[in-house]
Amino acid sequence: MNKILTILHLFVFLHYNYQNKALQLIKTYKLNIRKATETDVDKVWEIFSKVIKTGDTYVFNPNTPKADLKKHWFADYMETYVIEENEQILGAYIIKPNQIDLGSHIANCSYMVNPNSQGKGIGTTPKGFKHSELGFVDTYIMYKDLKKS
Repeated sequence: MNKILTILHLFVFLHYNYQNKALQLIKTYKLNIRKATETDVDKVWEIFSKVIKTGDTYVFNPNTPKADLKKHWFADYMETYVIEENEQILGAYIIKPNQIDLGSHIANCSYMVNPNSQGKGIGTTPKGFKHSELGFVDTYIMYKDLKKS
């Protein structure tokens, strides 16, 4: 299993309370997932700024200033995690309510992986969407069948 798929699985396993599967992957790949702290902001910014720089993956303006990172990735209403290998942050993950009030039980999660580890097809559905101008393009998803929970 490649490292990026492992990261994605760990993020999903941890938030759907599959601790045994998460622990198995952590031990196998010697990874550490932990809640992000204030001391992680610079490393998360490094990943965040590189990911949004291309303007083709997230809604953030490629010129988003570092000062905005806290409201986008470290806000009070979300949980932020990092995954490390040998004390190097490989990626960051947030989970937050998708809507307010009656819709707050639906989660919205986002993750970013250091660009040095991207391009391995993780979470990709080849030609999963027919774009009006580009034709068929890949889509990127995370999925969990809630009926089997």
